[in-house]
Amino acid sequence: MKIITKWEELELVKEPITLIIGNFDGVHLGHQQLIKTAKQISVNNEQTVLLTFNPHPVEFFSKKTFSRLTLNSELKNILKDLNLSYWFNLNFNEDVANMSPADFVKTISKHCNLQNIVVGFNFKFGKGKQGSVNLLASLEEKYNYTLHVVDAVQFSSSNKNISSTLIKNMLLRGDLALATEALGRYYSLTGKVIHGKKVGRKLGFPTANLKVANEKLIPANGVYAGLVNKKSLAAISIGINPSFKNRERSIEVFILEHNGDLYDQELKIELTEYLRPQIKFDDKNELIQQIQHDINRIVGE
Repeated sequence: MKIITKWEELELVKEPITLIIGNFDGVHLGHQQLIKTAKQISVNNEQTVLLTFNPHPVEFFSKKTFSRLTLNSELKNILKDLNLSYWFNLNFNEDVANMSPADFVKTISKHCNLQNIVVGFNFKFGKGKQGSVNLLASLEEKYNYTLHVVDAVQFSSSNKNISSTLIKNMLLRGDLALATEALGRYYSLTGKVIHGKKVGRKLGFPTANLKVANEKLIPANGVYAGLVNKKSLAAISIGINPSFKNRERSIEVFILEHNGDLYDQELKIELTEYLRPQIKFDDKNELIQQIQHDINRIVGE
């Protein structure tokens, strides 16, 4: 997969293009269905190109940090696995923000050999979100492309549509199982190991204190089972360590069957199960017993 960020770079793609458009925060099952559709219709050597916006339009207009399910570095790795031809991560600036829907389509057509456009059923675009799938349909003949509108993907247990916003709310309330279903994979946190207060070490469970990017969405406080770098079982505590009156939120990772220094190393943590909320213990031995119980659950004992 090649990555481009400018309209002019799109011109370098000489083959016909099937263009998928969206923000793709999380690359959940709904997003994956868009990509699957694009591949299914690209039967005449069309290149599959995903057009996203950086920064996210919500962040651009609010001028505030926007909590993301997937950072750009994570998005890059996920999209590579989905075998796209190109990722067009367009710089979302004043010019793009003020572009009318019709001019946006015109600009796309001007810079590539556009054959197909693939979007979700509720796709909005252009200044003031004035553009819709109806407008895209009305411009098909003028710009000689075929529009493909993909219906929502729903949860298997309900008729709710999967969306990035819904997944964020699930993670923030600790509903990890449904969030995992909607993503089609485990939710992950990637960051560098920094020095902490070494409380876990004193209890006999040395932890890695993980520092993640400010814009990354951190799930609800609690204790989770997880995997480190896709292979090592781990117990992960997210929160404020109430038993030690620590009011600073942290991500503490106890890697089972691991010894050694992890400082300054980058770790990827996949959250596989929400075990319990944080509990305040007045007795240190009770806390140790609870941690051991958590570990036993993780290893299946």
